[in-house]
Amino acid sequence: MEAGPRLFEQRDYLLAVRGQGGRGVEIEHRDPNVMECFDVEEDGRVAGLINFGSQVGTSTFRVLVDGKPELEFDVEVFPTKLDYKTDYQQMLAEVQETLYALAFEYLRATWQGAKAMPSATPTQIEWLVILRAVADELDRALRHIAARPVRCGCR
Repeated sequence: MEAGPRLFEQRDYLLAVRGQGGRGVEIEHRDPNVMECFDVEEDGRVAGLINFGSQVGTSTFRVLVDGKPELEFDVEVFPTKLDYKTDYQQMLAEVQETLYALAFEYLRATWQGAKAMPSATPTQIEWLVILRAVADELDRALRHIAARPVRCGCR
């Protein structure tokens, strides 16, 4: 599959279609704001200036000819405020870390509790979440001991 031009958020793009031999064409899109951009011109062409605003990701268009679906295509809208690949991976890692932390905390309240188990290939996020949980427990234990020193009577 051949990739098309890169589209970016907050920019205007012209989309125009015309049916062959005077056939009627329509464009469909799930976003009513995008649909408001299209006008039927006197030569039967449907055209509109599209701006996806801050919406990024994949967007699907459908072209109907004489009321029947003829073509469907996806465009990918890239953000301009972040490095898509790097920042997306970082956001995904943060979400994954939060999910592991929530699951770990939820299971802590069960009778069995959550504990670290050896894994053939732990991910970096799994390792960091487990390390953080263990480090927090160790820190709490050391603070508890430091707050309640037991002194023996010997010198």
